[in-house]
Amino acid sequence: MRIALYHHLPAGGALRFARQSVMSTSQEHTYVMFVPDGETTDPVLAESVAEVRHVPLGWASGILPGRAGELARVLEGQRAIAREIDRGDFALVLFHPSRITQAPTALLHVDSAPTLYFAQEPRRRSYERGYQSWTDTRHGAWRAVTNLARGANERMMTKLDRDALERATVVAANSAFSVESIARAYGRDAVLCHLGVPVDDEAIPARRADPVLLSVGALDPTKGHDLVVEALGLLREEERPSLVIVHERVDPPFRAALEVRARDLGVGLTIRSNISDSELAALYVEATATVAAARLEPFGLTTLESIAHGTPVVAVREGGFRETVAHGLNGVLVDRDARSLASGIAEVFELADLVAPDAIRKSLLPYWSWGRCVDDYRALLERAAG
Repeated sequence: MRIALYHHLPAGGALRFARQSVMSTSQEHTYVMFVPDGETTDPVLAESVAEVRHVPLGWASGILPGRAGELARVLEGQRAIAREIDRGDFALVLFHPSRITQAPTALLHVDSAPTLYFAQEPRRRSYERGYQSWTDTRHGAWRAVTNLARGANERMMTKLDRDALERATVVAANSAFSVESIARAYGRDAVLCHLGVPVDDEAIPARRADPVLLSVGALDPTKGHDLVVEALGLLREEERPSLVIVHERVDPPFRAALEVRARDLGVGLTIRSNISDSELAALYVEATATVAAARLEPFGLTTLESIAHGTPVVAVREGGFRETVAHGLNGVLVDRDARSLASGIAEVFELADLVAPDAIRKSLLPYWSWGRCVDDYRALLERAAG
């Protein structure tokens, strides 16, 4: 069938899933991807779809400066995309999240075809108390004034997201935890489509002799890198692995504070940014273990990716990590505190010594394979199209 596609995803696991799912079904479905003028086209998705349509914006999109102008351009772009989609002959319109509005507001305007919104998660800033993906460095009166302005903006963004999600014909989510979170936030039942990863039979190269702990995710307060540094600081120096953090997005004040804390605790820290998928795969293979300490992570594709490369995972016992990490088989689950995580790091390193990498990799089969995931994804498309 002909499927209209729109996404405004940042780099990360959700974008990797969008790429892989379109690529895997592009022979049976014709995807047309819509991109507002001035917005960067993801090259991997562009190669997988039949057509990329650039949608021109109206004259009003360039009037306002700053964040207000950015939001105005996004909203106008969404309306323009909806108009273009309604002029086409599509059996289904597939939406992935927007990094500005969460649920794309084009959902409010599409009338010609059923819509599928792969939500991944609720808008966490609206529904998760204390969620903040940046370090707040403001003080005094300036903090009070900006909090008032930010509060008004958040109320508007919450309404845009809720109204758009409610218009979707079908809403999908990546984990049982996300299905429950969406029900709590919106009163909407989402369809579960667990993600998966390719699990091959190629020999796994030898790991580095020196112990290395890998942490993957945005360099901001939500991903728990600071907790990992604190936990490593509790280990004896002779047993302490070095830490490699891989990120796509960064909060500069958070990074600066993390580097200072790592130096104070004697934790060897290497930070890598914006690396390719092949480089990330090599880091998974080289690492002794991967740590996943993000707070209430909706799914956490990095845990599956690590295990698929034969590398065990130590993860906090929260969110989607509880669904992907099998304690004692391919990883270790711990409570969210530095002492528990430190014990878990020592335990997962013992697991890496005792269990062969191939056995860790095969623990994903059959359920967490990409084959099962794409079968569920195909069924989801058919269901949404009616």
